Amino acid sequence: MQLLDFQHYPVWLNLMVFAGAAGVVWIAGAKITTYADVLATRTGLGQAFMGLLFLAGATSLPELSSVATAGLIGNGALAVSDLLGTLVVNAAILAVADLAFGAGALTSFAPRAVLLLQGAGVLTPGCLVLAGMATGDRALLGQVGLWPALIFVGYLIFLRFLQQYDEGGGWQAVHVPEAAQETEAAAEERSRRYAHRSTRTLSLYFAGLSAVILAAGTILARSADALIGQTGLATPTVGVGLLALATSLPELSTTVSSVRLGAYSMAVSNVFGSNAFGLALLFWADVFYRQDAVFTTVTTVHIFVGAMGLLATAVYLVGIVERKNVAVLRLGIDSLVVLGIYLATLAGLFLQQP
Repeated sequence: MQLLDFQHYPVWLNLMVFAGAAGVVWIAGAKITTYADVLATRTGLGQAFMGLLFLAGATSLPELSSVATAGLIGNGALAVSDLLGTLVVNAAILAVADLAFGAGALTSFAPRAVLLLQGAGVLTPGCLVLAGMATGDRALLGQVGLWPALIFVGYLIFLRFLQQYDEGGGWQAVHVPEAAQETEAAAEERSRRYAHRSTRTLSLYFAGLSAVILAAGTILARSADALIGQTGLATPTVGVGLLALATSLPELSTTVSSVRLGAYSMAVSNVFGSNAFGLALLFWADVFYRQDAVFTTVTTVHIFVGAMGLLATAVYLVGIVERKNVAVLRLGIDSLVVLGIYLATLAGLFLQQP
């Protein structure tokens, strides 16, 4: 339908569509965070696991759509750019949430051992991604390559491991900021506020908002894809600078909303979970990219972006372990470094422009 063909829209209209869809995503993301927080308390799953599995899954739905679309139109490089760019963009989003928090280093307020495991769940498949890109890939099942299939299976094993993980027997922070302790009582109060809603009803609300995020996120991705052709920018640059930003807007909304609710662990877990899920989606990209294994489309630019995303993740893991609540310009030192990594990534990409 011409109505849904964003390639026929002028640039100004695509920008308006992009902004409108972004607004819908922001509102839905803020509301879905509240439901996720209440469900975490009510079900006993905890903020970290709820952020990793359910909230990260809901906010990653636009990537699911954009990657499938890129694969179907034969643009495997764009699909990979989107997913690897998301690593860097999401890390920067956590820095933005840190700025919105403004009370110190955000990572010092998230004293959960499981967050370290979740960070490792990003670094490990990320290393496999870089290894696969450096050594090349070949199709195994149809056009699906070995490396994405290995990463996807590893992701499923990782989820199972986290589900069985007993956080109480692991690493625990000795000193927890008083504000972080107070959030537990606030979470209980929010749970009581929604006591008249059954768990089933809240789950349906969560699912409905996930569908809204998917629809609005798909429009974001398609309008961004149209702007790619209209601006004439190179694929890796737009994948990180525009498409990855567009598909990461749900993470921005939910992460900032989590911080404002005092659900600090869920905020960090949402970012780590989205990044781990995004790497697993390389398998999804390979399924829809019919020409060959999707890793055959990558360039050194993709390897650069992936490495910078893993570096940003490692910086936050250091912040979680170190736990020094030192802030500069309302930002934790780790967030300040991550913002520098994000800007360096963008600079490196634009220097690659022909």
